[in-house]
Amino acid sequence: MSQLFVRFLKFLLVVIVFTGSFQWWKPFPESLIISDRTYSVPDKSVRFFADYTYMNDKNERQTEQAIWNEVFALIGGAKHFMLFDMFLWNDFQSSSPETTRPLSRELTQQIKNKLDSDGHMAVIFITDPINTFYGGITSPHYSVLRKAGAVVIETDLTKLHDSNLLWSAIWRPIFSWWGNSTEGGRFPHPFQSGGDKVTARSWLALFNFKANHRKILVVDAPASGKTGGEKMVTFVTSSNPHDGSSAHGNVGLEVRDGIWMDVVESERRVAGISGADFPNYNASQIINEEGPVKVRLLTEQKIRDEVLRRLSGA
Repeated sequence: MSQLFVRFLKFLLVVIVFTGSFQWWKPFPESLIISDRTYSVPDKSVRFFADYTYMNDKNERQTEQAIWNEVFALIGGAKHFMLFDMFLWNDFQSSSPETTRPLSRELTQQIKNKLDSDGHMAVIFITDPINTFYGGITSPHYSVLRKAGAVVIETDLTKLHDSNLLWSAIWRPIFSWWGNSTEGGRFPHPFQSGGDKVTARSWLALFNFKANHRKILVVDAPASGKTGGEKMVTFVTSSNPHDGSSAHGNVGLEVRDGIWMDVVESERRVAGISGADFPNYNASQIINEEGPVKVRLLTEQKIRDEVLRRLSGA
């Protein structure tokens, strides 16, 4: 083995160790951390939703789905603004396909229909690059909404702290700059049974084990009993608009009134680290009522901190 090659390997090892060390100590992007202000809202402003799948006494599968019914009702009632941040937004299916509900297509079509009928509406959709398998395929949902006039933003995960340092320290300096291609490859699609072949670059990106895992939306809605006023509605859920998991049990929480301001700001910051922005919303017509229920938005490590705080006090 030539000395030149040995020197190259040593240099590469130094680069990998430096990259891993930097990512280990790199702080979480401060721009994504917002102040967790507490808002006081009326009892009626907070509603809980849940989806259930179970077997009845005849061994027949039953589903009770309320989450996406409510989401689609909110979309149908929106007038000026809709903001989404959804993790899985695709129709990927395993070899045993789920037949309950084509949620990805249903969501895309609902938003498109709204844009077709209300062309002035601002629609922003933030999502995770897993839906294009990290640039290795084309998402038909992206194409449909962009053509309809929506702003579709794919989260730039490279700005986030690496979760798999043993691999990411190698991937960043060696493979990340290779880009990707939607023209297909030689490797099987890991999420789509019988799907098109994908590139090795998609697989290499997958092993970073990183994601924007949010499932949240904010829409405007007419203020009940108010003339000319509007409410902003925040809906946070564990459910994805994903066909393959459409029968999963999930929960959702709808909150009207003040908290929406923090949610929109939080999503604006996600768009910002991804090199994008979205339209400002004119909040002059928004009515924010107050009441006895306390709500606040917790994101990223603040969720962990709050869980630990409550466990320590149990």
